Amino acid sequence: MVIGGQSSRRFVFAMRAEGRDRGDPEWPAGSESPLIEVDVLDEGRVVASYRDRVALMERDGRLVGLSYFVVVDATPSDLVDRPLEAQVYLEDRDGVRQSAALPFHARLTL
Repeated sequence: MVIGGQSSRRFVFAMRAEGRDRGDPEWPAGSESPLIEVDVLDEGRVVASYRDRVALMERDGRLVGLSYFVVVDATPSDLVDRPLEAQVYLEDRDGVRQSAALPFHARLTL
C-alpha cells in the first residue's frame, strides 16, 4: 500500500494478459480498449476498487498494463499484514471476460 500526495492511500498493481485485443493507444479510454476492474477484498468486503478502460502495451507477445492505482477505502493500519485478495477482471471490446484472483498481504510504503 502506498500513501501518496495529499495522504491518498492506494495499492499499485500491474497486470498481464494473452489472447485479447490491446485496445487503441491513441484513445485509451475509448470503447475499443479493454475494461479493467480491480477489487481488493478483506474478508469478502471491498476495501479498494478500480474500474477504467485502458489500452494495454504489447511486450514479448503478451499484453501488459502497468500502474493501476487502486484507491483504498479503509484506514491503512487496519489492512497492513492482513490476508487480502485482489480480484481482477479484463473485458475486451468483444465482451470476452477474463478474471483472476491473487491473495496477498499489504505492506505500507510512504
